Amino acid sequence: MSWFRRFRDEEPKHQEIPFSTITRWSLYDLALDNPNKVAVDLGLNPVSDEGHEKEREDSDARLEQIQPLLPYIEVTAELTARILSSVQLAEIEDMEASVDLNQEDIEIMIAFFKSVALSSLIVAFSSAIELDMIHSNIHTEDYDE
Repeated sequence: MSWFRRFRDEEPKHQEIPFSTITRWSLYDLALDNPNKVAVDLGLNPVSDEGHEKEREDSDARLEQIQPLLPYIEVTAELTARILSSVQLAEIEDMEASVDLNQEDIEIMIAFFKSVALSSLIVAFSSAIELDMIHSNIHTEDYDE
């Protein structure tokens, strides 16, 4: 059975990352205007100016790793938004409420759901790649336009 070992690069790693670290990564990976304010709102300590710059650099590196996946993430977010909007509209109709939604309202709903989905997917992919939980077979140098 030693031939099986050739298929394994290494033993699986177990990492424990504090939830606060994942939260801070998320705040920076979403490119919020003031991640420190949101961090404090979430009960985290703010980072110093030097820490802020380091967090931005680390975030840029994480986002660069998922850059080739952005078309997939974008399409998935769009699909999710349209599905959730459809479900929401059906529930509104089932309520027999006198809600008058025009096309602009529906587009706003789709944009809202897309924003939520896009944010979730970016955070999920950037942290999963950083934690070595998933791997992309698309390399950033192959993707440069």
